[in-house]
Amino acid sequence: MHSGGQFHPEPGKFSQFMMDFMDDNGVDAVIGNHPHVVQRAEILKNDMFGAYCLGNFSISPSSVYVIDKDLPEYSILYIFILVQKVIKLKRYHFQY
Repeated sequence: MHSGGQFHPEPGKFSQFMMDFMDDNGVDAVIGNHPHVVQRAEILKNDMFGAYCLGNFSISPSSVYVIDKDLPEYSILYIFILVQKVIKLKRYHFQY
């Protein structure tokens, strides 16, 4: 999912609406990106895994629009496995 305000540490109402919509319509997992900072991940009411933003994997920290206090140099990596058509979170780690 490509949504959310750049460098906002929390997902906005529209991003939350989209996660809920996908959860209500049978999606198994959503990996979002756009804010350029790590945002929360959660299991929604229908067991959908939703990660709002993974952070930055390829942005220059010297970019003129980077907001340092929001830690744009960090990212998170999720590793999933598929078991009998069910996506399971195996592990995750941070990247700097």
